[in-house]
Amino acid sequence: MVVILPGGQANLAFVRLLAEESRSGRDLALDDLLMLNALWQDRRRSTAEAARLTQKPETDARAVLNRLVEIGLVESRGERKGRTWHLSATTYRRLGKPAAYVRQRGFEPLRQEQMVLQYVGKHRSMKGTRYGPPMA
Repeated sequence: MVVILPGGQANLAFVRLLAEESRSGRDLALDDLLMLNALWQDRRRSTAEAARLTQKPETDARAVLNRLVEIGLVESRGERKGRTWHLSATTYRRLGKPAAYVRQRGFEPLRQEQMVLQYVGKHRSMKGTRYGPPMA
């Protein structure tokens, strides 16, 4: 059997990730592969979108996504009907795209505060930045 997942040019880092998972004894099913490819291409999916992708009920799609969360490849955000799914920080790092996780996930409020304090500690002010008063 040959499976073709549309999505443009071959992504060797993605193939390497899948091979590593297989060598670790975690053979991924077709639904797992479809879901990971979709999350790589679209960055996030709702449970309903995942169900349409796999052409199965939402409960089945949710089970696939939860399994991917358990093995550390995917994370969820939100609750109930508003829940979305995206690749985990570890997965983005393994794919050689750690910054893509930050763009996808965003910064938590506490982390934002830490970043501002770190910047001010290093530069002594926010003057001249888009966050502070304009430089004279």
